[in-house]
Amino acid sequence: MPRGELSEAIGDRGEAIFASIMTKFHGILPLFRRPIHMGEKWPSVDYICELNGPWKTVRPFFFVQVKATNSGYTRAGQRLKVGISAKRARALTAYKVPVYLVGVDAQSERVYIVGAAGRVGGLSSMHTGTELDVSGRRKLWNEVREFWAKVPRAANWTNLKEPKWK
Repeated sequence: MPRGELSEAIGDRGEAIFASIMTKFHGILPLFRRPIHMGEKWPSVDYICELNGPWKTVRPFFFVQVKATNSGYTRAGQRLKVGISAKRARALTAYKVPVYLVGVDAQSERVYIVGAAGRVGGLSSMHTGTELDVSGRRKLWNEVREFWAKVPRAANWTNLKEPKWK
């Protein structure tokens, strides 16, 4: 298989593993609603994910960039061998919503996550401290919920109104 095709196959597999992990059930529901793939037209993020919950006014969401590898981990520090360029990292931080970098070990199907907030440099490997297992998914859900709870919301913020729409 040519190198480009192999890289694309690993990336596709990583995205499928991520989507599967994010829809695992916690009790009677998954913590997250349908991770939606953004398609190739969105160069910076791969997924938008919504939190499940009893939301009345705002449905919390976050963006994800997925990187996958078959190359395993570094010897020093057991970091996942996935990388992101400084340009791509800066593009992720331009969003004023929670954005995460997800690394997928396509061999073991283990998935790790780090926040992109405030990052401007690139990475050649990724920290594996937060795995998206049951505990990691709960931490992610709580972090995104806390972010959106702090965002002020104006009920009538738009001036582009439809007079007959109540």
